[in-house]
Amino acid sequence: GFEKLVQENISNFRFVAFDTETTGSSVAEDSIVELAAMTFDEEFEHRTFQSLVKPPKPIPPVVIKIHGITDEMVKQAPDGRTVLERFSEFLEWSGGPRVLLAHNAGFDVGMVHGEAARALGNARLGKTLESVGSELVIDTCMLAKVLLPDLPQPRRVSLAEYFKIDGSRFHRAMSDVKVLHGVFMQLLGIAADRMTARGSGFTLESLIDLSGGYFILNPADAAIRKKPFRLPPRIAQIEGLCGTSA
Repeated sequence: GFEKLVQENISNFRFVAFDTETTGSSVAEDSIVELAAMTFDEEFEHRTFQSLVKPPKPIPPVVIKIHGITDEMVKQAPDGRTVLERFSEFLEWSGGPRVLLAHNAGFDVGMVHGEAARALGNARLGKTLESVGSELVIDTCMLAKVLLPDLPQPRRVSLAEYFKIDGSRFHRAMSDVKVLHGVFMQLLGIAADRMTARGSGFTLESLIDLSGGYFILNPADAAIRKKPFRLPPRIAQIEGLCGTSA
C-alpha cells in the first residue's frame, strides 16, 4: 500500500521525468501538442518517449513563437487520446516502483488530465487509458524552492544555469525533459546530503516532505482530475484529526 511505499528508500525507485508543450496556458481550454518522458534511476537512463500531438484547434502564432511547433508539424500526428494511451503503456514498460517528475507539475498534470477529460467526453477513451492506475508526481519547482531558497526564481532555465546544465533548446518537450533529469539529479544530491546531516534515511516520504506535497496523475479518475494535489502524509494525518466544528 501507499503507507509502505513512502517508507521505501529513494534509491529503490525509478524516476520518470515528463513534459508537455501546449497550445496555451489554460488547462481547461488548451491542448497538448507534444509529450515527452525519460525513465532513469540513480545510475543510468533507461528509455525515452516522445510524440507530437494533433490538437483539435490550430496552434496560436504567439505560442508557435515559444516552442516552434507548427500546425504543419502536427498535421499527421496522432490525437491526444492515442498519445495518452501510448504514454500510459510507456509508464508500464518503465517498471517500478516509480515516481514521476515535472517542473510546475500542476500544469503538466492538468494538461494530461484535460486531454483525458476530452477523450471521455467524446466517448473515445481506449481500454489502455481506462485501466491506468495512479502515478505519484513530484514537482521539481517546489523541491527547488525548498532546497535553494536563495535562488530568486526556480525556473527550469534558471536551474539549468545554476547547475551548469546545457539547455540549448528550451521549450521542446524532450530537451526540457533532459534538462529536468539533470536538475533533479542535482537536487537529489542536495536532498540526500541534508538527510545525511540529519542522521535520517532518505525515503520517498522525505522527498514528498521536501517538495511540500505531491500530485496524482490518473487520467481515468474524475475525482483525481478535479483535485490532483495531496499534502505530505504526515501533514495529511494531522489535517484529518482536525474537524471543522467546535
